[in-house]
Amino acid sequence: AYYTNQRFVILGLFSICQIMNTAGWICYAAIVDKIRFAYPDTTNFDINYLSWIYMIAFLPMNPIATSYIETNGLRKALLLGIAIQVIGFWMRT
Repeated sequence: AYYTNQRFVILGLFSICQIMNTAGWICYAAIVDKIRFAYPDTTNFDINYLSWIYMIAFLPMNPIATSYIETNGLRKALLLGIAIQVIGFWMRT
């Protein structure tokens, strides 16, 4: 029973991580005008490129993350991923 409950906790962490990741990825679309007002030299392409970085970084990081999951387990991988994500969002603000 404990093992089954732990699986749901990990599933919940994964779901929260995905929601957080998606929100961080698409948040630039709503503030393009404000960014262009604050930084007049930027273009829409420059601002939208920031959200593309997620997709570009996904390709080389996927094999690394898969290898980490295989060697250290899903729980440690999710906790590390969430920590890196929080640091990245904090740096972006």
